[in-house]
Amino acid sequence: MKRQAGEMSASNQRVTSIPSTSLDAGDSVTFTVGKETFCPVKFHAFEVGPFSATVRVRDGEDPLRAIARARDAAQGMFDAEYQAKLGGFLGRVRDAAYAAEQRAGRG
Repeated sequence: MKRQAGEMSASNQRVTSIPSTSLDAGDSVTFTVGKETFCPVKFHAFEVGPFSATVRVRDGEDPLRAIARARDAAQGMFDAEYQAKLGGFLGRVRDAAYAAEQRAGRG
């Protein structure tokens, strides 16, 4: 049976308990890191997420450990996408600023 044990959108939060429904070996755990919007420059933003990861509870594994594995996988995807988008975003801002300076210098 597939059960969703935890969904959180804040990366700093830690799972310290599970719902009253217990998890058994072989059950699936899905963890979702929600969509976030970042505005490093006024009036310009980019979004990252959401990302979900699903893992199975292993034989003898503490269900909280399975949730942590799913959380770590989803957060890893989120962090990688954030770094990629931030780099691209800042590169475009830099290029636009350089182009504006060039236009202003010609006038």
